[in-house]
Amino acid sequence: METDNEIPSAADIYTTARQMRIWENSEATREQLDVLKERTDELAVKVNSLAKANQKLTKADLTQLGKEVAYCFYSELVTRYCAKGPLFNKVMAYLKSNALLVSENFKHQFDDLEVRRAEINPAVKSILSRLRGACGDRIHESMGIDTGTKKEALPLLWLRLCKGYDVPFTTKRAYRVAVLRWIAADVSVRQKDGKPTGKFWKTVDATIESLQKQQDQQPEEIKKQLQQIFDADKRKYGTWNDAELVKGGSKEIALKSALSSV
Repeated sequence: METDNEIPSAADIYTTARQMRIWENSEATREQLDVLKERTDELAVKVNSLAKANQKLTKADLTQLGKEVAYCFYSELVTRYCAKGPLFNKVMAYLKSNALLVSENFKHQFDDLEVRRAEINPAVKSILSRLRGACGDRIHESMGIDTGTKKEALPLLWLRLCKGYDVPFTTKRAYRVAVLRWIAADVSVRQKDGKPTGKFWKTVDATIESLQKQQDQQPEEIKKQLQQIFDADKRKYGTWNDAELVKGGSKEIALKSALSSV
């Protein structure tokens, strides 16, 4: 196969394959295979280089994007967490309205449909997937179930969940994490020292949906139940001072507006 310095075409590869069958176990076959492997490796390098050269989002953009997605994910306003639910669309609605919180470049790129489809959508989905995995794992570890782990009070769990994301530890967000851990006590995230059960997030979605329906009908009753869950979390995993909680500020209003629009 004549390659010179060009990447071999599909026809070249096909022809070489036929020749390999004919020249089986021959020295020529091994030489052709070495050349083909070398050119394929070159192709992979060129493709990766081209992708990086055409990438529109900077490393700083992706870092800040992670913070904004986490800000949404760890909100009490999230109704469903599973990948097939509305969370992705809600996060995208928030980013559309608040793109400048990431950067001016991100705002410019978000308005470009091709870039949004090629880079932003996959990045957001990937971040959400990592957050789901990390959140479940951290909650499981905080319960002291696995060998070598111990129970963690809610503020410590929050620090581990949001390390590097700068998400404010507000009262309502703290209540939500307490609810997640309350659910995990009934439907484990993982088997002891083992693999994920595969049931946790589905149970979370169903439970939150049920609580919200009850809240519409009996708001005071659900408020009381949430307080009981919150207080029980302190007794079980460690007491702490509510002074550690902070106010969310105007950004919480922007989040509520964006998430309720989808």
